[in-house]
Amino acid sequence: MTSSNELSIWVNCTYTTLPRVPNTHPPHSLDITMAATQRELLDSLHDWQTQLIMGGHDPYVLTLMFNPIGGGEKAIMRAMVRETELTYARLLTRLIKKPKRTPVECMPMLFAWPDWPVHKNEKISLNEASINGGAHIQGLFLIPQVSRAKKDLSEIVGEKQDQFAGPNHVLARLHAVRVDRTHKRVQDYLSKFVKRGRTTMSDLIVLPRTHTEMDR
Repeated sequence: MTSSNELSIWVNCTYTTLPRVPNTHPPHSLDITMAATQRELLDSLHDWQTQLIMGGHDPYVLTLMFNPIGGGEKAIMRAMVRETELTYARLLTRLIKKPKRTPVECMPMLFAWPDWPVHKNEKISLNEASINGGAHIQGLFLIPQVSRAKKDLSEIVGEKQDQFAGPNHVLARLHAVRVDRTHKRVQDYLSKFVKRGRTTMSDLIVLPRTHTEMDR
């Protein structure tokens, strides 16, 4: 079992365990040792994502906006992580013919982060920015060539929006857009709050972890 001081992620059919770095410092006051560790982990993550993209995975930015969630900040984030896992599992059934029989390494991968509005973000309304303190989930969704999907992920999400989000769902809105520019810029943007010290690598959501992710 992984300890609370470790982060397990799936790499090449096995779990790789990385040390968690606690976010005990306020933004812009990280000590050099901690900052260097975060940079090293982040660089390794970006290298992994780049290998997948260069190997044929189609990259999308997936954004999950939420309806109001009760509770404190930690409770809200736990609910968001849980809904992210459920949304991933629902997307699998539209992308993979038999998820339970498909090797994990052949499944779409989601690398998602807690996120908050920034000044230049034009895709989040003022109303959304006021809900749950503006917190939402955003990440890089990579689809392998073995996917059964005949449509672009953005089309699937758009056409099935009412099955994922709406007034009667935890999600208020689900949005997917294909990365049509340098993926390095997208990687940097998605991990911006790690660089600013508001989140750490331990906040990263990597899916799937095991086949139980499909048992929803």
